[in-house]
Amino acid sequence: MRTRLWVVVLLGALLLPWGRARAWGSDGHRIVGEIARQNLTSAAAARVRALLAGDGEAYRTLAGATLWADHTKSDEDRTWHYINLPRNARKEHIKQACGQPHWCVTEAIHHFHRLLTSDADTIAKRDALKYLAHFVGDLHQPLHAGRRRDAGGNAIKVNFFGRKYRVEDVRYNLHAVWDTSIIRREIQRKHADWRHYADALAAAVTPAERSEWTGTAAEDWTLESSRLAFSVAYTAPGSIEGPYYEISVSVIEEQLQRAGIRLAELLSRALE
Repeated sequence: MRTRLWVVVLLGALLLPWGRARAWGSDGHRIVGEIARQNLTSAAAARVRALLAGDGEAYRTLAGATLWADHTKSDEDRTWHYINLPRNARKEHIKQACGQPHWCVTEAIHHFHRLLTSDADTIAKRDALKYLAHFVGDLHQPLHAGRRRDAGGNAIKVNFFGRKYRVEDVRYNLHAVWDTSIIRREIQRKHADWRHYADALAAAVTPAERSEWTGTAAEDWTLESSRLAFSVAYTAPGSIEGPYYEISVSVIEEQLQRAGIRLAELLSRALE
C-alpha cells in the first residue's frame, strides 16, 4: 500500500489550546465530503439530501456540511475534534484519553453515529450528520491524534518552502501545514479547485483499497492516524520541502481517500 511504502522510505524523529486547529482546512474537509458523496448508496444519498435540505445554504451539500462543526466550534466542544496519544498507542490509551467530561474525536464519532441511527427528531439527526461528516475527516488528519505536549504539532514552528509566515505575523506551524498548506499547494500545482482534486482522488481508489479500508472501527482509524503522526508527520525538518513534502502529500492524499470511503460506509449503514 502507498502509505506503508512511503513510511518505509522515510524511516531510517505542555498541553496547549487547539483553538486554531481546523483539520484539513476547508479544502480538505470538502474533499472528504465529496469523496463520501460519490460513494454513498442511493438510499443513503437520498436521506442525506433530505436531511440537509432544510439547513442553511452553505451546508446543503455533504461537502459543505463538513465545515459546520468548525464554524460552530466552542470551548465546550473543542476537545471533540482531536485526541492526544503517546507513541505506539494501543486501544487502552484511547479509553484513557476519551473519558468524561471531555470527549475526544473517537467518542464523538460513536456518539453522533448512535444519534443518527436513533429515533431523534430531524434537526438532531441533521446536526449529527454534520458532526460525523466533520469528525471523520478530523480523525484522519494524523496530527489530530498527536502528542499533547506540542498540541498535535501546533507548537512546532516550521518554514514552508523557505517561508516563515503564512500571512503577516502568522508563523507556519506543523499542524497548519498538514491541515491546509500542503493541500492548497497541490491544488495550485495540479488541480483547478478542490472539486477536481476530490474527483481525482475518488477515481484513484482501487477495489482492493476500498475493501481494506472498510469494515473497520473508529478506534482502528485513531491508531492508524497516530502511527502516521509519529512515523511521518513528526519527522519534519525545519523547512518543509523536498522528500518530506512528497512523502507528506502521499500520506495526506491517502488519508483523504480513506476518510471519504469510511464516511460513505458509516452514513450508508446508518441511513439505509
